[in-house]
Amino acid sequence: QTFQSRAASEAPAGDNDPASSSLSLDSDCIDPEPSQLGRRDYWQRFYGQELANYLDEAAANDEEGGSGDDRGEVWFGAAAEQRLVSYVERRLNAIRDACPTQQLAVVDIGCGNGHLALRLAANSHLLTGLSRLLCLDYSEPAIELTNRLASKAGVSDLVIARLLDVTEPGAAASALEFLRAPDSNIHYPNLLLLDKGTYDAISLCPDNSQGKRFAYRQFAVKLLDSVANSNNQLVVASCNWTETELIAQFSDQFKHVETLPGRAFKFGGAVGADVTTVVFTRLKSNSGLQRGHYSHGINRLDVYVRDVRAGVTQGSGEPAILKETA
Repeated sequence: QTFQSRAASEAPAGDNDPASSSLSLDSDCIDPEPSQLGRRDYWQRFYGQELANYLDEAAANDEEGGSGDDRGEVWFGAAAEQRLVSYVERRLNAIRDACPTQQLAVVDIGCGNGHLALRLAANSHLLTGLSRLLCLDYSEPAIELTNRLASKAGVSDLVIARLLDVTEPGAAASALEFLRAPDSNIHYPNLLLLDKGTYDAISLCPDNSQGKRFAYRQFAVKLLDSVANSNNQLVVASCNWTETELIAQFSDQFKHVETLPGRAFKFGGAVGADVTTVVFTRLKSNSGLQRGHYSHGINRLDVYVRDVRAGVTQGSGEPAILKETA
């Protein structure tokens, strides 16, 4: 794998209560070293080459009567991808048990060459239960390659790839439009966001990676909140962040549902995983009332304490009402 795995420095968190990790913030996590893998121009070149390879092979096979099936690299490996496919199956089964007629819409955040979405579309068990597979990426060659592969596989009505940088303002609204096109009245009660490496790539960005990670989380919040079902989920697969770190970074707006088991290893007495796959759902309203609005309140208590200790905030100040409305 090109991403560098990091072993967990502490035991995996087992408490699903979001309050258990709410006092650890994104700024408290040690950022991975910036890398070319966090740069858009790198992925433009990378998927530009994959697209060129596919077109060359397709042309050669047209002449020779072959199939031309070069789909490019499987990031994180086949086992990590299968873990996501199996979870989608499990999620869809739960939806069918609750309401047999309902379907599931999946958004692949940072789809790359579309391998994951095409793998899902090729699963006969999933095919009748999936209403849409929306693939998003900020690389034009990646989007073109995904759409070409979907067309070749005969699933272009299900797998739709669109150009979008999820860290840009208005990204969630654009994704929702893509989901509902061509009928803006379409509503998807069951939504699942999948990420296999995109949060990692954003974390490796040499330019304001913390701000981009925040924008990513806001994208997920707004997209999930656009759907009435509060049980919709975000699944993040990472080999740059540990389970504890991921839960901490998402804890102010998401609840940790589970961590999917993967290949574990031990180093220096610590247990880690080559790929950590964490499932989140949005915090329900009653939890939000206990914790306060995500931008302030009890869930920001450690920030207030830290600022008081650093002298940034005056802790002895007396509150005053500046304006009051009836």
